Amino acid sequence: MMKFLTKELATPATIDNERLILNTKLSRMQVSAAFQGFVKQYVLCSVCGKPDTHFEEKKGVKVLKCEACGAHTAIKKL
Repeated sequence: MMKFLTKELATPATIDNERLILNTKLSRMQVSAAFQGFVKQYVLCSVCGKPDTHFEEKKGVKVLKCEACGAHTAIKKL
């Protein structure tokens, strides 16, 4: 998630204890929109919208497999 957020928000970040620290001033809406983008792309199933997913690798391609509906969706490389 850190890699995604740093690219999406174009800012460096560090982890301090269990907190992600973004090294720039951002509005709550900017961070929220970036986080929602991460969830939509890497957590929620694009077919049924449920979060019952996990990553698998098929023929060298990472896919998001949904346990609820069985869908496989290729994911964008970070």
